[in-house]
Amino acid sequence: MTDDRIRDIPKLQTLLTTARTLSQIGQGLAHYRDELNELGIDVDHIEEILETYDHDELTDRAEHLATLPDRFNDQLGPAGWVMYEDMNLEVAETAVGYAEAGDMNAAEAALVDYYDTETVEWHINRLASVDAFRPRQQLVEQALTDYDAGRYHACIPVVLAQLDGMVQHAHPKGNGESRGFASNDTKLEAWDSIAGHATGLEHLQNLMLRGRKTTRTEEIDKPYRNGILHGMDLGYATEHVAAKTWGALFAAGEWARKAESDDLDPPTEDATEQTIRERLEAAIEQHRETQDVKQAMETWEPRDVVAGRDIPVNGPSEEYDKETPERAVIDFLSYWADKNYGGMAASLITSDGETEHPGDLRREFEHLKLQSFELIAIDEKAPAQRTITVTLEVERFGEIISEDRSVTVTRVGVDGGPAVPEYEDGTWTITNYVVLTTL
Repeated sequence: MTDDRIRDIPKLQTLLTTARTLSQIGQGLAHYRDELNELGIDVDHIEEILETYDHDELTDRAEHLATLPDRFNDQLGPAGWVMYEDMNLEVAETAVGYAEAGDMNAAEAALVDYYDTETVEWHINRLASVDAFRPRQQLVEQALTDYDAGRYHACIPVVLAQLDGMVQHAHPKGNGESRGFASNDTKLEAWDSIAGHATGLEHLQNLMLRGRKTTRTEEIDKPYRNGILHGMDLGYATEHVAAKTWGALFAAGEWARKAESDDLDPPTEDATEQTIRERLEAAIEQHRETQDVKQAMETWEPRDVVAGRDIPVNGPSEEYDKETPERAVIDFLSYWADKNYGGMAASLITSDGETEHPGDLRREFEHLKLQSFELIAIDEKAPAQRTITVTLEVERFGEIISEDRSVTVTRVGVDGGPAVPEYEDGTWTITNYVVLTTL
């Protein structure tokens, strides 16, 4: 299904084509000036932007980026690393540079340094848009706490287990059968995917599932899943193995996202070849949207919102501004208190832009009767993400329990991806509601 090399996948070929046709776009601007002006496009401004680029240098850069995933997997795949779309390109380039110069120790050190606590947390938050990951997020965040403290013996098995579970959870949506990462029959290829290329996840899977049937006490530097979880590789608790395990989880997240979107296989029909004008209009619109979002993220500042001072700690939804994360939390908790499982489900948006099923919410919450709740704190983590902490008083099987819980509230667009306020249409929704079911 996949092309021979990662650079041949459509998204990287599009990158190359775009770079190579910039000069054509310049010609197209002149040819379609009147039509573009009618569309409200500032042609003069775009021409000024194009003149600031060295087109040859831009093409060379595109060629370099297109070959990077193949070079990364060729050099570092045998050591247990895998390239995926969300990986920092500068770090990947640095590691590949060291590896190609023959210094594998420096290459691996660069990658281990990359997986610091802040970076891993960022990747975990990105995975919150994957339905199959959400029920596992709390356990993975606890594993991150162990990772940050250097307790690799505790972190690694948990991440490996959740990696297996996430793949098994997502697998039926993409392939019709339930198979985990640990199954040799699991197909982890995906069309137009860096991680899902045959040289990516499946290659890593083969390495991680190698038979390890002899007890070994010496330190290992690869995430041998079977040896670790079956108690045969006892020297697994190293920073190298932990970092590679995180990398495997995040790469599998890329595959799971495509599986849940039913996007593992190529389209059945080839798209109609675009004319220069169509490519030009699409590229300009994409550039405009990207620049708007980029500017919004660069200029964004967190609000200074304190529960009890700026907003009520509880009360009816109408007392909170619409289109705010706190309103989304209050709505959900109010539905819960009223046992309105349909309302609860409708307020939870999944990674494909759909909502949860009321029956699932009933099964997860019907034994938990919400008596009262209060907002405690709002942590403005990013333009499209907040962490809101609440105190909950719940009756569970006749026992009253009062505990604090922190929920992640993400603003998602119609496609289920993050949406920056004021620049993209979106809705605030709780993406890790499962933490509320563990009271």
